[in-house]
Amino acid sequence: MAYKLKDWDDCEHNYLKALEIYSDLQNVNKRKYIVYCRKVYNNLALLYLKKENRDKAFEMSSKSYDIAKQCFDAEPGFYAGEFANACVSIGRVAEAVGNMEVAEEKFKMANQIEARKLEEIGDTYRENYWTSALDLALLYVNNENHEKGVPFLKHVVEFGQNFIEKGTRLYSPLQSLKYFLGQSYRRIGEFDAARNVMESFVADNPDKPLGYLELARIRLNTNDRDGARTSLKKCLELSPNMLNNADDADVLMSLLDSDE
Repeated sequence: MAYKLKDWDDCEHNYLKALEIYSDLQNVNKRKYIVYCRKVYNNLALLYLKKENRDKAFEMSSKSYDIAKQCFDAEPGFYAGEFANACVSIGRVAEAVGNMEVAEEKFKMANQIEARKLEEIGDTYRENYWTSALDLALLYVNNENHEKGVPFLKHVVEFGQNFIEKGTRLYSPLQSLKYFLGQSYRRIGEFDAARNVMESFVADNPDKPLGYLELARIRLNTNDRDGARTSLKKCLELSPNMLNNADDADVLMSLLDSDE
């Protein structure tokens, strides 16, 4: 396929050629036309991002969005899924080019569409709803917007725990969100909630040194130096160089200096 080609010009040429071919479908099979063109425009957007042409990337993702929105406005029930996907696509490009307001707006739109489908159709849409929430949750985390992030992360983690089983493909993203939730609680000063979440995280992920490191920080914030020391030792047992780039390395290492 075109996106696997190493030559950018060849990739661009093939995508544009595909759009010409798909244009013949517009009056024959409108749904296929929308699905195919939306995906091509989205791939063009990703291509331009890799070429660091941000304006062109946003233009292509906007075309993908506009096609899906026109159809959604005309037949919302039939094109809800495609429009939700288009919202996620343009949101990701907006985030990549630094337009966080647009990214948040589009991720919220996708999540609201999936929430309505979940309400109308039932549990078969639990996974769609949860995955649509991932981008919004991670947007808050990546931009350290903990005030908005904490309530949303809490909802997403609790919702996911109701149906995501260990070993399934969504289990790892769920555990990552649980870690970010505990970290965010600490950063807004809700230490009891932070400790509860992070203790649950390390219980589910005993081989992850990051969990023990974060738990050490949380326990230190609550003056539980013995608990913090125990967590830090476990972290360093799993990863001896874990503190090499930590801003608070000196503070944490002082726990070991005072070890009797």
